[in-house]
Amino acid sequence: MEQPLSKDEESILLYLETCLVDNMGRLEGKRMNTIDLAIMEGWRRAGLIDYGRLLFKQIEKLRKMAGGREYTHWVLFTDKAWELAHRHRKIKSERMIAKLKAL
Repeated sequence: MEQPLSKDEESILLYLETCLVDNMGRLEGKRMNTIDLAIMEGWRRAGLIDYGRLLFKQIEKLRKMAGGREYTHWVLFTDKAWELAHRHRKIKSERMIAKLKAL
């Protein structure tokens, strides 16, 4: 059985998933901290994701194309990462709905 994700792990997983869906896998470095990068590196070593830093010339070109957004990294998911993200997106949604019902 899989270990539950920590709050930090769930947060970065869902950020990565959002970037894959909405930004073609491009990430903004300013939205990630050293804990996030350490988690991502562990997942990369475990074969769950692949990620890396964009080349400076790509960062500059994307900044001009993306209305000032500064994409600095990229990410790709394995099928297992997609399954994990989907499961945690659903869990998070259920938490948010429970909070709404409690109002």
